[in-house]
This record gives sequence, structure tokens and C-alpha cells, in this order.
Amino acid sequence: MRVSDPSAKLAISAPEELHKLVPTGVPTILTSRKPNKDSSSLSIEELIESSDHLYQLPQVKLAQSDTAAILYSSGTTGQAKV
Repeated sequence: MRVSDPSAKLAISAPEELHKLVPTGVPTILTSRKPNKDSSSLSIEELIESSDHLYQLPQVKLAQSDTAAILYSSGTTGQAKV
């Protein structure tokens, strides 16, 4: 993701990459169970706990070896298309 992209509304980041996002001011959700008290980011668990309007979703078993991807396009080679 181009963190300088002005249309970025939210970032999802591993804690070790947070330092790259802090200067952008983009709200960030951390993929960690341990909250980072030194920033304004939230862990996914904190986000869920702070929402009282979430639907009950089925539990899904995941393994650390499972593949995941969040693709970001429409501007990765230039300005975002508005």
C-alpha cells in the first residue's frame, strides 16, 4: 500500500510495521493480541470488544500456516482512481 495515498481510510498492520504507518495518521488495526499502548492503534480484539453492535459469527479455526492476502490495487502504480 502506498501509505501516502490520501484516500486510505484504514490500515491493517503487524505490530512490527506500525512505525511505518504512524507518521501517515491513517487509523490502524494491529494484528496482535497484545495492545500497543504507545500509539492510537487498536488490536483486532480491542476493536471487537469496543463494538456493541457486532453480529455473532461462527468460530473459524485458523492455522499459522494458512494463507491470507489483502490486495490493494487501483493506484499501486500511480495515483488512485477516483
